[in-house]
Amino acid sequence: MKYLITIFSFILTFNVISAQTGTVVFFAEQGESFYLVLNGLQHNQEPLTNVTVNGLNSEYYKAKVMFSDPALGSIDQQIQVPINHQTTYSIKRNKKGKYVVRFGGSVVLQGEPVKSPPVVPSRPSNPNPTTTVHMPSIDVTINTPDGSTTMSTGSISTTMSTGTVSTVGHTTTGEVIGCPFPMNEYDFASAKASIQSVTFDDTKVATAKQVTSSNCLTSAQIAEITSLIEFESSKLEYAKYAYGYVYDAQNYHLVNNAFEFESSIEELIAYTASHPAPVYEPVYNEPVYTDPINPEPVRPYPGRPNVSANNVNCPFAMDIVAFRQAKSTIANQSFDKDKLTIAKQLSSSNCLTADQVKSLMGDMTHESNKIEFAKFAYDRVYDPANYFIVNDALTYSSSVRELNEYIQNR
Repeated sequence: MKYLITIFSFILTFNVISAQTGTVVFFAEQGESFYLVLNGLQHNQEPLTNVTVNGLNSEYYKAKVMFSDPALGSIDQQIQVPINHQTTYSIKRNKKGKYVVRFGGSVVLQGEPVKSPPVVPSRPSNPNPTTTVHMPSIDVTINTPDGSTTMSTGSISTTMSTGTVSTVGHTTTGEVIGCPFPMNEYDFASAKASIQSVTFDDTKVATAKQVTSSNCLTSAQIAEITSLIEFESSKLEYAKYAYGYVYDAQNYHLVNNAFEFESSIEELIAYTASHPAPVYEPVYNEPVYTDPINPEPVRPYPGRPNVSANNVNCPFAMDIVAFRQAKSTIANQSFDKDKLTIAKQLSSSNCLTADQVKSLMGDMTHESNKIEFAKFAYDRVYDPANYFIVNDALTYSSSVRELNEYIQNR
């Protein structure tokens, strides 16, 4: 028994030691030298134009930028540094000539991004819910009276009574959240690239709204998307819209960094103050499917009946080989109308991915047929959260807006 307690203590210590940290980079766009202070601690003894701070174990800091030239003054701002990410902030003058700090982006340092766990309310029918904690397999060497013995812990699952909430594989935080899990870094990078590739600002906004309504975004991710939009009025339009879909409304002040004018920030603050923040309410006994290729459970997003991370009525995507054969048949048709007819037939009898829908649209010539098929395929697509990539198959900005409006009204 004593040995088991020692092993369990070792495992807990191992997990604490392996906790990850974040990195932040501040740089002056015009080369002004400065000192950086985080939570009252100065991080560079000599004034620099670029300051990197590693090993940050908190996610939020009060930052102070002090220019070496006293005439330039200083900047005070609260910042976010996600764990296991390198986050960049730039120092620049806004259009009024005032120095400001602007969010520049965040990338994963190593491995998968750390997902903030959702808070799941307790169910009245279960007064003593439990939390299950899964621990990795670890080999431990123990010195016994008979000699040294090597033991493998295996995969340990410990069940603890919480009395208030029930989660599996997560620890509750007590914070109110607006949706289950934030969009992962890989998918978010793809979404950003799709938005950035658009030429016209109104189309960027339409694509950004499509991405936002189909996914769960953090305040920091919404700030990044807002920064991709050029016109201040368009930024404000998107920021107001995205507030209804944000994961962490309590951090929405980070979106302020994407604006040039103080008046825009004030208008956004007034908007969020007068509109309730989204609250995630889990749906119990909801359909759950597990794809053998992608074992992550498929769960619909509550509050968005027509939008889910994956389509619960379409549990498995169409096989790649079978899709290539079907695509070849469609591409060999002489008339666009025949291509549309066969594509619809394929979509109605198979689970196509958003990328496969985009590929079939690429075989069509007329824009009207592309839009018709994109609308038809949306309700049957395997991964509606990625449907923004279908926009790349459309030629005109008006077509992207039409598709986005169609999806929003579903």
